[in-house]
Amino acid sequence: MRGNLRLIQFNLTMMKTLLGLLLLVLTTSMVKAQGALASIPTPVMQSFTALYPTVKDVAWNYNEPIYEARFKVRNKGMMLLFDESGSVSEIKNEIPIVDLPATVTDYVENNYRGWQLVKALHVIVNDEPYHEAYLQKGTEEITLVFDRNAFLLVTVFP
Repeated sequence: MRGNLRLIQFNLTMMKTLLGLLLLVLTTSMVKAQGALASIPTPVMQSFTALYPTVKDVAWNYNEPIYEARFKVRNKGMMLLFDESGSVSEIKNEIPIVDLPATVTDYVENNYRGWQLVKALHVIVNDEPYHEAYLQKGTEEITLVFDRNAFLLVTVFP
């Protein structure tokens, strides 16, 4: 009988220890999540909330000195870049490929035969509009950046 009592006490002690460790892990995870959110400056959060008050699922990144918010609106990807004061420096909106200017799609067809146009973005930087065309051929990827007149500005190789 004494052996059984000791075994029960040992099991209770182990269960309490495991429960304590589980609570510690959960608490640490919650603190880390809150710390990541708390590290975004108040002006940045206020600007984002003013622009998109109903958006709750946001992935934040920090690439000094820029704060990047990635989210979806009506199933289309969006990205906003903020400085520390909360000013928006860049806006990227995913658009249907058919919404690219015809001169952009013509350029891709004529100069990138065999490449597939897989994604298109409308970008605004300092009030200047641009288009980004993402192309893929097998495992290769490139991004073409066009100005407001659909003139190729730069080709980006990852």
